[in-house]
Amino acid sequence: MPDTNFDLRTRLHAWVLEKAADLPADELTDDTPLFERRYLRSVHVPELLQLIERLRGQPIDADDLRRGDFRDIATMVDRFGGGVTQAAPELAAAPVTESRSASADIGLRWEEATGQVRLHGPLLELWNRIDQAVVALAALWDAEAEQHPAMIDLAVLDRLGYLRGFAHQATFVALPGNDTGGEPAVTAGQPMPVAAALTPAACYHIYIAHQGEKLDSTKYFTTRNVCFRHEQSCQPLRRQRVFGMREIVCLGTRDCAAAFVVRARDVVDRFCRELDIPLQWEGATDPFFAPATDPRALLQRISAVKTEARFDDLALASTNKHHEHFGELMDITCGSAPAHSACLAFGLERWLFAITARHGNDPAAWPDPIAAATAVAAELRGVAA
Repeated sequence: MPDTNFDLRTRLHAWVLEKAADLPADELTDDTPLFERRYLRSVHVPELLQLIERLRGQPIDADDLRRGDFRDIATMVDRFGGGVTQAAPELAAAPVTESRSASADIGLRWEEATGQVRLHGPLLELWNRIDQAVVALAALWDAEAEQHPAMIDLAVLDRLGYLRGFAHQATFVALPGNDTGGEPAVTAGQPMPVAAALTPAACYHIYIAHQGEKLDSTKYFTTRNVCFRHEQSCQPLRRQRVFGMREIVCLGTRDCAAAFVVRARDVVDRFCRELDIPLQWEGATDPFFAPATDPRALLQRISAVKTEARFDDLALASTNKHHEHFGELMDITCGSAPAHSACLAFGLERWLFAITARHGNDPAAWPDPIAAATAVAAELRGVAA
């Protein structure tokens, strides 16, 4: 019988090193005080709790938690290790990110200092085909395509609630002032006023663009944007500060938003079966609401407001029910009530990781995302592919 405590310890070591950017791997022991030395912060607790619950295969009752349960890895293994049952999906080959030479051969260049990738060749082609596949899936809802800019006015982003809980993840834009009429002088390290933020999630632009609208019926949209989040620790294709996001958004009645989420999960399940990518759905919290300060973050945990489609421990897609949150904030109505919204989000680079992890680094062995989406659409519409 496998040592499940060993599995939990191993996974916790890997997770801590991913999150704790200032902790050298050779200094992490089972007894390292993770929060006392501020390698981890309170914002990490919800994700850490979800990781342990996933490995245990059963939830942890919040009423049973005690002060110090997450002090170090040894304490967590002793406290929660008895019920670990779940194994990770078997991978067919090492992910492309594990070999720098293999990465370069198929089109990946990693910029560690900025937490972003450069793509070309086969991986760029696959990235584009994944995006086109999601557009094909969006057609199941007759979603209208929209294109939006990269920046969001700071006051608008604050109105949407992002800055109240996640200012530490925002990427701000500083625009030099010009009071003299000439060219503004800019010096490296010089403080400048912050005028805007770069997009943290593609769907925000949908609610901004439709501010004040009175919808007669539910509408569906799809949009793609380059998104920016100031992650403390980055890994190529898995967790980046700059990444592509394609979303499908429902804006309308409560019932339509709820039905959209149910159907969206079914569509993702079918899409992944076509691609031979195993996944599981799990509840999560999200940067729409701050875990430590906003009661809506707790609502996400207890009412499945956000669920993630996970390949092993990596979220490839997520469904999010916002209720009337954005409808009220942006004065969008459907009928006589504030509009409800929901979205289905795809992190495009993460799909590259999943496909190469599952199918190897030979492009000839990769499944075709567009063919997979076409098959799903044909099946759901009852038409032969």
